[in-house]
Amino acid sequence: MSKVTKLKTPITEADVLKLSVGDLVSISGTAYEIKAMPQYAKLQEHISMHGETPKELKNAVICHTFSSVNRGPKSASLNYFGFITSFGFNKFMPELLRTFKNRAIIGKAGMGDAVLDALGEVHSVYLAGINGCSAYYTQQVRGIEIVLADIFPGGIVKYDFAGLSPLVVTMDSHGGSIHKQVEEQKRKKLAEMCPPK
Repeated sequence: MSKVTKLKTPITEADVLKLSVGDLVSISGTAYEIKAMPQYAKLQEHISMHGETPKELKNAVICHTFSSVNRGPKSASLNYFGFITSFGFNKFMPELLRTFKNRAIIGKAGMGDAVLDALGEVHSVYLAGINGCSAYYTQQVRGIEIVLADIFPGGIVKYDFAGLSPLVVTMDSHGGSIHKQVEEQKRKKLAEMCPPK
């Protein structure tokens, strides 16, 4: 079985530089859920007006999730936690990565070339969750908190993970991308199957 690299937040630049495409990772500690287009748009608006605030997102782990949360007047509880497809956020992530130096993005299905370039510039990684593992991932959430309500209507979810895994490095800080490799292999196979006349 492959070795699992155990990381604890805040993840450091040195931690990221040791990771390569295909590595398995476990994360303990905090991460922030930014999972909807309006949230990214609101954050970009806030950055343009106030600079790099909010400070909580500096060097943080960002999650693209399809979680379900019960929000009470004084606390919140989690129903389930899993991952959504990340490529819908391609246009937002390069600026956010360069602004906040986020050390990891967790989601599924990968992201585009502009994000890959930004990962290399700021030394960050993209970690893919496994489809169908929502029940298992949910058990690895120790607690949640609704934060940054002054910026995002209704706030965003801050997670406390107890060794969230399995996560796979599918885009690294060295320019490696499993998603890009698969696309290239697909184009090559299609060209072999349907050669130009």
